[in-house]
Amino acid sequence: MNSHATWVAYLDSVDGKAMLADAGLTADELAALRSDDVTTDAVIQGRFSALVKLVKKVKGCANAVKAGWTTYKTWYNAKVPAALRWAIAWASDVYTIYAYIKSHI
Repeated sequence: MNSHATWVAYLDSVDGKAMLADAGLTADELAALRSDDVTTDAVIQGRFSALVKLVKKVKGCANAVKAGWTTYKTWYNAKVPAALRWAIAWASDVYTIYAYIKSHI
């Protein structure tokens, strides 16, 4: 995956729809995930919030976070869908997502 258009296409795929189905995203978060805007604070914040919610939905997230950065990184690479990892690399970074989740557990 190498473009925002590919990410949006993934969101419209069966796998993407399944990933979004029970994430509890707001309309603003969903719109932010689809937006290629990287300058508007509301979009950036909405995208970050959505990405955190999506990562937290992946089985084993809380346990990996509680076990520490090294365990989390191993879990992240093995369990988080590639499309979601790409979106995080494009919009944020792995450690920032980890630190945010850790601070809220």
